[in-house]
Amino acid sequence: MRSHFSLQPLTITLLLILFTLTAPLTAEEAVVADAVVPAASMGVVELTVTNVKSDVGNLYITVYDSKKAWLKEPVLSTEVLVAGNRVDDTVSTKLDLPAGEYAISVHHDANDNQKMETTFIGLPKEPVGLSNNQVPRFGPPKFKKSKFELTDLHQESIKLQD
Repeated sequence: MRSHFSLQPLTITLLLILFTLTAPLTAEEAVVADAVVPAASMGVVELTVTNVKSDVGNLYITVYDSKKAWLKEPVLSTEVLVAGNRVDDTVSTKLDLPAGEYAISVHHDANDNQKMETTFIGLPKEPVGLSNNQVPRFGPPKFKKSKFELTDLHQESIKLQD
């Protein structure tokens, strides 16, 4: 005689999955669930900007972590006051970043108006520089030519171009 109540194999499988997901954790599983996930390893970029010709204004430093973000979406933007930080024609600073691949652009706001002055075709009128001292010849600068790998300590020297 056939029972009115029968569990299909699919129903049994679904019930087992549900029981497994709602079952209490064993002691070993609880320890793993409470484990502290280590933070991404950090690195330091020791940045030296040269050819800074006056104490007026700020250096605007922007850091990018991909070709897609290059010159659009920085992972870090900071400004460094030139006055009091310039030694001869050099300003130095440190940037703390997670280990990874980066490229840096620097702009000296030499007239202290909080924006980069450009020509009518968009070329900078104020001093700018890029990591690896890339100097674009035709077209915009390339992430590929400015990028570097940061593991723990990276020293980068950028010469501003007028």
